[in-house]
Amino acid sequence: MSNTLIEKKFTQAAKLIADLMIENGLSDWTIKTNAKRSALAETYYTRKEIQFSKFFLMVADKDHVTGVALHEIAHALVGVGHGHGKVFQDKCKEISPNADYAQRSVSIVSLRRFLLTCPSCGQSGSHNSSLVRYCGKCFAKDQSKVKFEVKPNVLEVKVW
Repeated sequence: MSNTLIEKKFTQAAKLIADLMIENGLSDWTIKTNAKRSALAETYYTRKEIQFSKFFLMVADKDHVTGVALHEIAHALVGVGHGHGKVFQDKCKEISPNADYAQRSVSIVSLRRFLLTCPSCGQSGSHNSSLVRYCGKCFAKDQSKVKFEVKPNVLEVKVW
């Protein structure tokens, strides 16, 4: 994957997110990227900042970025202490009926560093560590330990 392609994607995403933030009255908030694989995005209220995982931005299409941005914007608008409760849900519906779209469509699993597959039952998963892991499903059936096969998760930049 080329750095030029990634930079272009980040620039497009930043413009889209900034426009959504301005439309929703968050012109005094900033956007940053981080290298986390454990969250698509996070809202930092005291800093007035929304951070997006650079790995998420690489693999997400425009609808996914829009959905996650609106989700985080809703958090910013309702403020601290509301989590994903009713006030937050109402705000999501107010700013966009599809604000939770990206949460269902892009999984944290797809961003992790390693993909796991059980050679016995085919169960799959992911992890950020390449340590040996065993399939709990197969262990429960016959008490044998079945190691997951581990391979690197190669992220592909999705062009808009």
